[in-house]
Amino acid sequence: MEQITLDAVRPLIRHAQMLTITDGTPYGIAKAYDNRIFLCIKGSGCIVVSDTAYPMQPGALLLWGPGLAYRYEPDGAMTLLGFNFDFTQQSASRPMPIPPAKSPLFDPSLITEQAAFSDTDCFRTPLYLADMLPLKGRLLEIKEEFTYKKRRYRHRCSALFSDLLALLVRAAEMPVSAAEKHSKADEIIAYIQTNYQKDLSSRLLGEVFGYHPGYIGRLIRMATGMPTHQYLLNYRIERAIDYLQSGEANVSQTCFLCGFRDLAHFSKSFRAKTGRAPSDYLR
Repeated sequence: MEQITLDAVRPLIRHAQMLTITDGTPYGIAKAYDNRIFLCIKGSGCIVVSDTAYPMQPGALLLWGPGLAYRYEPDGAMTLLGFNFDFTQQSASRPMPIPPAKSPLFDPSLITEQAAFSDTDCFRTPLYLADMLPLKGRLLEIKEEFTYKKRRYRHRCSALFSDLLALLVRAAEMPVSAAEKHSKADEIIAYIQTNYQKDLSSRLLGEVFGYHPGYIGRLIRMATGMPTHQYLLNYRIERAIDYLQSGEANVSQTCFLCGFRDLAHFSKSFRAKTGRAPSDYLR
């Protein structure tokens, strides 16, 4: 088993997907040859890893290593944003997705890496964190980079994922008092993500949650690194991309579904964030 530190992390992303599971039976009990990480986007259920059930609801994040038996137990439909990855480039010669094996057929000799961290205990057992919806935007950015596969996409995916892992370690090691503030921020962020199509502002959020608008802004910045209006704009653009790419709406419909007041403002904001016109994302 290779001893590494967080400074030595150079992740290798093999696969990124949005996965909706309604029945875990077809997946059975499996073991992966590389690491897995999932963020629950909607729905609920459990992922059972090494006979421990981890509840998955929106914002729940679970990371586990290779060779551990796991299975999915959705409660209805459970939508997960997931990645297959290595912590290092040790197996960079094997960049393609490696499907998991049903538990009895698993061959341990095919595991891509066995990384043991000397400076954190976070990854020694499955890492489970609740209230991680603020990281959804970062994960979607990595997924988009991996999906479009522009030049040097692997380098950028690795850099973005390395940053994500640092945030997970920070969250896992966070003092309780700071975690309580993040919990308040998560409530506000969840409200924004549910009501992004409305005319939101720090003043309105302050009225809803009973806080001063300035305090709302500090909580959002602490959790996301952005002012409230910037976070809201980014989230609206992400939802707009989803609508356009899925074929659920045309450009005009997407504009108003995502809370923009007029098409000109939507197009200008969209191009500023993505470098492209909304029509470029139409399926």
